[in-house]
Amino acid sequence: MNLIELSQRTNRSMDDLKEILMIQFNRIILSEYIDLDEEILQKLMGYLNISQTDPAGSQEISDDFMETTDEEQCFKELSDILHPEMKYTRELLEYCSEHNYLFFIDTCSLLNQHFFDFFTVFDAAVSWESSLYIPYVVLEELKKICMDKKKEEEVVKKARHIFDFILQKCKQNRMKIIGDDEDRRTNARGERVVHADRVMLEKLIYFRNDSQNCMLITQDYGLTVDALQQNESHSSKSSALLLVKKIGKGGALLDNTDDVKNPKLPIDHA
Repeated sequence: MNLIELSQRTNRSMDDLKEILMIQFNRIILSEYIDLDEEILQKLMGYLNISQTDPAGSQEISDDFMETTDEEQCFKELSDILHPEMKYTRELLEYCSEHNYLFFIDTCSLLNQHFFDFFTVFDAAVSWESSLYIPYVVLEELKKICMDKKKEEEVVKKARHIFDFILQKCKQNRMKIIGDDEDRRTNARGERVVHADRVMLEKLIYFRNDSQNCMLITQDYGLTVDALQQNESHSSKSSALLLVKKIGKGGALLDNTDDVKNPKLPIDHA
């Protein structure tokens, strides 16, 4: 159970729960999306005098959810009007999920401040038969940041947080690691090193040549241009599409360049 689910279960705000965990149990929660340790969860539920298996409590919360359904729908419709980019993001993810796109994400987008907002939208819009693919070299880049003593503490903490989140979601098959140590590439000195952008592009080309539609999420301008240009490749007759988006405010998926356009989809307005 993560902090969001616990907040719903106990009718306590996440800030209240974080404060209790910090003051009473000396536990700092970095992300509301990561499951709480079972031991600390039991202690917290005991402190709040709530049974984890109380059916009456579950029914009461269920009723509360029913009462707020109309209000939540109202807020959703208002949000779609005020934030059309979020509405489009949901439509885009739903369309790509229905048409069996493969979803890939780069290191820079994983570390983006709005990544968790994006993943919340992704989790709700994309079929559970799909996963968000993390190339092995991206995981290696995160490991490198986690162990880099020269990096700022906040950057290291964020990288560790994301690394733990990936491992948790891999257990749920919501994320998957693709590739292995063979994805290291040789540099000018003959050393086998991690080169995420190069490997990411190789994998996208491979899947497109295998007639598989793909979406890449990256903040990197150069990788965006290189990937989108594959749609115009003269050496490949594949009709599969490569879409490239970056994460923006609220987790919205946005174009990262006007120099090379994303392919037009049926959901795109004229």
